Amino acid sequence: GLHIDYDTAATGIDTDDLRSDNTFNTLVFLTSANDDTYSDLNGPQIYGLIDGGLNDVGGGNFVQVTPGTYEESELSVGESVITTSNDQSETEIVAENKKIATINSGGVLDGFTFVAEEDTDNPDVEINANNAVVKNSTFSGVANREDRSAILIDGNSNSDAEVVNVDIQGYDVGIEILDSSGGSGPVQ
Repeated sequence: GLHIDYDTAATGIDTDDLRSDNTFNTLVFLTSANDDTYSDLNGPQIYGLIDGGLNDVGGGNFVQVTPGTYEESELSVGESVITTSNDQSETEIVAENKKIATINSGGVLDGFTFVAEEDTDNPDVEINANNAVVKNSTFSGVANREDRSAILIDGNSNSDAEVVNVDIQGYDVGIEILDSSGGSGPVQ
């Protein structure tokens, strides 16, 4: 994916002008606050993929994702917040036969449409940490999926995981909780 580093002092590039004067199919940048104002967190950098931002973001900071379709899988979300300030229908994360994301260390996914195009035994999002949150999102599955769940919560380590304002369509099981014996079941 695209990753641009630049020196604003040497080039005189204004980041707002860069974003408004160019067309990006996908654009990801890092901020220290939950807004879509670009900041020079970790230096002036923009990314074409969410994974690029995740690799450079520090705990507690934000990976801001602009509208578009991101074809990514196996995203590992740590203590950061991955968010979009737009309507969830404008920002899709699409994966074919792999898990879209795993939340570790209390990360947050906020404001996306998750689309998994094939029926496999992988969940779209797996939560493996306390204080993890999935909110303001839509999960759009292939109708009548037999083996795939939208969200799998590891009950051994997630006594306080949150799923808030989430719409799940096209799955046999929307949210599944894995218990300490290795068994699992749907949330009633």
